[in-house]
This record gives sequence, C-alpha cells and structure tokens, in this order.
Amino acid sequence: MMDVNNNEKAILEHALTSAILNSSDYAEIEQYQLLLTKFKTAQDEDGFRYDYDN
Repeated sequence: MMDVNNNEKAILEHALTSAILNSSDYAEIEQYQLLLTKFKTAQDEDGFRYDYDN
C-alpha cells in the first residue's frame, strides 16, 4: 500500500472529484467514485471525529 500524507490525500481527492465532474463516461465515473469512497472510508477510520451538529 502507498504511504500518502494528508496533503497528498487531499490532492488526490480533489483530482478524483474533478475527474468525476468532467467525465461523461459512466464506467469511468463509477471507478472514480469507488476510489474516492475508499479514501473517505480510510479518512473516517483514522481517529477521532467531532460531530458539531449536536
């Protein structure tokens, strides 16, 4: 697995989001969304998160 710091993760997430918004190929979009979901899942599991809605 790649060792990626937080800044690099943010750049990759931004690039994936941009690719999703600029693509018209549904299969390609689905692949980008799956990868973006994996980034978000890993981010959610890396420590404490505060819920400011309560």
